[in-house]
Amino acid sequence: MNIGKIIRITEDTIYVGYEDGSLKEINIENCDFEPVIGDYVEVYGDIVIKIKGSNESSTVKKHNSIKTSFSSKIKPILIALVVIVLSVSAYFIMNKTTTSPNTSSSPKSSKSSSQESSSSSSSQESSSSSTKSSISEKIPESLLTIDDEERMDTQKYSSSFSYDTWVHNEFPRYAKVRVTGKVFQINQDPDDKGILLQVILNDLSENYGKVISVFIPKDYLGKSIVEGDEIILYGQSYGVWHYKADNSLISRPFMIAYLYERDK
Repeated sequence: MNIGKIIRITEDTIYVGYEDGSLKEINIENCDFEPVIGDYVEVYGDIVIKIKGSNESSTVKKHNSIKTSFSSKIKPILIALVVIVLSVSAYFIMNKTTTSPNTSSSPKSSKSSSQESSSSSSSQESSSSSTKSSISEKIPESLLTIDDEERMDTQKYSSSFSYDTWVHNEFPRYAKVRVTGKVFQINQDPDDKGILLQVILNDLSENYGKVISVFIPKDYLGKSIVEGDEIILYGQSYGVWHYKADNSLISRPFMIAYLYERDK
């Protein structure tokens, strides 16, 4: 085989190597071309002929190889950058979408909770203050007791009265009245002076189904009273009791009872 590759060049000699490992020294003057290491040549004795395009082809191959290598390296980097950008964009979009409703609803939720708390507090305060004022302001100490003989004379108590007249505060005070009804609410006096009842009247008259407020002084509490009891109360009228409930002003006929019994 006479095709070899220039593997070394000195001042006046080129060295051509062959695939079988042999090496041949040739005077550089025998080359009719400018020898370059890496050129493939045909050697016939001392005559050296360059194989056309050998080094150029090698250079092109090497260039293409470098280009391919660069492309193979840069492509994954570009893909990674695109993925990162898309991921970051998606994160901010999702975060904005999920955060905005919560942010906007938070004040509403806070406001609603505040209103509920305020309403509950207001209701409790009004209930407490109204119960206390109904005793300390509306009932003089002199009305918390009564002559026992007068109290027990049930014939002097009348069930004839107009609820409408009474609730409009046009019914005379200190009138001896008898009411029959069902207890639906019991409040203990904060000053421990008695109990306050809310009673639904069940007399078969124009007053049926209407509500009256009754205070029983502590000294006249005998048998226990529970919600749902059917009861007959004897006492005297004492105007109208006003109190607030759920931001509404409630007005009910008010009486002080000194005697009561269950309506069996």
